[in-house]
This record gives sequence, C-alpha cells and structure tokens, in this order.
Amino acid sequence: MLSAEELAKDFLVAFPEYTEEYHEHMEDYGKLQGHVFWGDIFSYILISKVKENEDLSWIHKTFDFLERMASEGDKYVRNILQVTILARLGDDPLALHMAYTYMGKNTRESSDWIENHLGRAVK
Repeated sequence: MLSAEELAKDFLVAFPEYTEEYHEHMEDYGKLQGHVFWGDIFSYILISKVKENEDLSWIHKTFDFLERMASEGDKYVRNILQVTILARLGDDPLALHMAYTYMGKNTRESSDWIENHLGRAVK
C-alpha cells in the first residue's frame, strides 16, 4: 500500500506543474496534509476540466492517478480520494456523470461508496 507521501512524489512526476504549490504547501504546513493538498490544489481544477471536457490528456492522466490512489493507496489515501476528491466531484452531478466515462473500476467503486454514504443517488 502506498502512503500519501509516496503518492505525492509520484504525483509531482506525473504533474510537475504543481511542484510550486507542493513546496508552498510544505512550507505552510511542515508536512503533507493530503486532504488540504489535493483538495485545495486539485479537486476544483478536475471538476472544471471534466465539465468543460477540455484537456483530455490531462483528464485521462488524472483518472489513471485516481485509479492508482483507489487500488494501491493505503487507508488514508483512499480516504483522501473518497472524501476530498470524489465527494467534491459528486457535489456537481453533471461533473460526476461526465467523470464516470473516465473512471477506472476501483475509482468508480470508491465514487459509488461515497455517494451512497452521503445519501446521494448513484446512477
């Protein structure tokens, strides 16, 4: 199982454009705060790009990364994925519906779990 710290390193290799934000985050908090890092920096951009259906290579790369979080992440990483990324995605029904196209099996299961946990209908 991969820790949030290990995945953050892999994240920066896949998404080097977030290196500055990562370093600022580390300066502000002194250590990785996964919910804050991925929530503040990543989830809103994901929602926007999915809804606009723009930058498809970025979207595919992102959902590959999310699938890795769902399948290889430790309990904390899976919690970040469900509570911080997928729950926010589900706050926007249109974005969630569009995101289903890109989700891998484990990401979809995580998304369905959080949607059910929050009492929202899964379609």
